[in-house]
Amino acid sequence: DVPESVRTSVFARSETVLQLAWVIGGGCGIVLPRTPRWGLGFLAGGVLAGVGVGGFALSAGVEYVAGYMSGNESGEDRLVKPVSRTSSGITVTVENVTYTSHFTRVEVRLKNAAKQAVTIPIDGTALTAAGGAGLRADSGRSSWPGKVAASGTEHGTITFKGKLPDSATSAVLTFKSGNTTFSVPGIAVTN
Repeated sequence: DVPESVRTSVFARSETVLQLAWVIGGGCGIVLPRTPRWGLGFLAGGVLAGVGVGGFALSAGVEYVAGYMSGNESGEDRLVKPVSRTSSGITVTVENVTYTSHFTRVEVRLKNAAKQAVTIPIDGTALTAAGGAGLRADSGRSSWPGKVAASGTEHGTITFKGKLPDSATSAVLTFKSGNTTFSVPGIAVTN
C-alpha cells in the first residue's frame, strides 16, 4: 500500500507533465507549415527533446523544493557507529547521522523502561561539535514522537538546519527542557 501523500504527489506530477505535453503538441500543430519539408523531422525532434528536458527540469525542481520544505533530502550517512546513553530508565540511541545539501538529520531510537510514559520535547535540542559549533533542532522539519509509552520504544528523526564543520569528528546530542538536560556524547562522524 502506498501512503496517500506519495500517491497525491506522483499524480500531480504526472498530470502536470501530461497537460504540458498537450499544450506543446497543440502549439506544434499551429506553428508547423501545412506542406511538409525535410526540416519538419528536425523540428519535431527538437520539440520532443525540449519537452523531455523541460519535464525533467520541472520534476527535479519539484523534488528539490519538496525536499527543502520537508527537510527530507537525500544525503550521505556520516555516523561511524550507533551510540546509546541511558538515564532514569530512558535509553536514547543515535542510529544514524545524515548530511544533506541543507540539513543534518539524526535518527534516534527511544526506549522507555520506566513504568510511566515519558515526554521528550525537541524544542531545546542541539547537536554540537567538539569545538563548540552547534545546530538547533528544527521541530517543523523533524519527525518526532514526543512521548514514549511505559515499556515502549519509539523512533524519531531530528532535523537540524545546516551542518557541523567539516573538521568535526565527534558530536554531542543534547535534549533540554526547562532545567532538565540529557546528553548523548561521543557521536563519531566521518568528514
